[in-house]
Amino acid sequence: MREIIKILIPLLSGGIGFVILKLILDPILKQKSHITTVIDYLISNAGIIATPGKDNIEKRNNIIKELRNLSSGLTSKTLAIPVYTIFEILKIVKNKSEIEKTAQDLMRLSNSLFSVC
Repeated sequence: MREIIKILIPLLSGGIGFVILKLILDPILKQKSHITTVIDYLISNAGIIATPGKDNIEKRNNIIKELRNLSSGLTSKTLAIPVYTIFEILKIVKNKSEIEKTAQDLMRLSNSLFSVC
């Protein structure tokens, strides 16, 4: 009986660790990675975003599409985190209202570039 317990304890603790990793930590890390992707994209395309002009329509259309993808990705990665409120209180993740506002701002930014076309 003791041998079975000695075998089961590591298996159960490893299984619980895997579940915690996949269900909780992985979505948080994906959200943090996506936030850095958004920042990087905005900085690297700041020139075209700030002064879109009438020229280079194809590049502007690509930026519009990517901004919308970044916005929806930010929302979906936030929704994938279970018990978000608890992690928000513990300051492990960003404030949910800030994430929602950022997603809306990205969408507004893409719409403003579209209106220049």
